[in-house]
Amino acid sequence: MSIFPTFVDELEARTRIYDVLVRYCRGIDRGDHAYCREIAYHDGATDDHGGGVERVDDFLATSKSRHANLRHNMHTIGNVVIDFVSTQVACVESYLIAVEWYDEGYDFGIRDIPDPGPAGARILSFCRYGDIFECRAGVWKITERVTIFGDMSYEPLATEPVLPSGFRTQRHGRDDPIFPILDRARRRADALAAIRT
Repeated sequence: MSIFPTFVDELEARTRIYDVLVRYCRGIDRGDHAYCREIAYHDGATDDHGGGVERVDDFLATSKSRHANLRHNMHTIGNVVIDFVSTQVACVESYLIAVEWYDEGYDFGIRDIPDPGPAGARILSFCRYGDIFECRAGVWKITERVTIFGDMSYEPLATEPVLPSGFRTQRHGRDDPIFPILDRARRRADALAAIRT
């Protein structure tokens, strides 16, 4: 039985929580740690990504530094279970697959990888996010995150991965192809709005 006044209220809360999860993935995959902080975490939040509990600002600063040698990454959210403790607090369990390619400049000792290749290594992680979300002033964000690891493997890379020359390729930053697409969508919306007026 729902603790929310209406099904629509619960559906809105679930939708907003899920949106935070996938937008965090976009931010971390594009190297936009400031966006992750803004979109995903309340003030005072903590994050334990395997190195112990940290203030979220400290975690994101460390992540940004480590990502200097990140050539590609992709975080994919799978199953999401949202247990509402109240209309203001939820425990959220999200299944996650993360693929990361770090170049040879990365400190692979952090991941206990003794033998990366000349082009670095591709790391594949299967884990879950255990999050406590709170709704403050109508906004759902994370107050506590714990990453729960299930499996991790790596592939030393002798050479950089090769994609066909005509393919658009992901970038770990604002030069990723999604941003011009987003800009074109905005221009299209403006053009349609101008036609209607």
